[in-house]
Amino acid sequence: MTQIALPKITESGRKKCAAILGSIDGIGLVRLNNRDVVRSRLVKDIVKAFEKAEADKKPGQSGRPQHSRGNK
Repeated sequence: MTQIALPKITESGRKKCAAILGSIDGIGLVRLNNRDVVRSRLVKDIVKAFEKAEADKKPGQSGRPQHSRGNK
């Protein structure tokens, strides 16, 4: 799933909702990829870039920069 900008230790509400509600009759989940974007070449390129970044991530890598909590 994309569009989840949470630290790795934080559970995604979107993923949790998908797991809880996905089996209810009348609720469906749709997963899109770069082939689904047809209106804008720029948006399609952006989706491809995120898909590539996700595929290139090392196992255990969150994709978010680590921030220190030290004094500035």
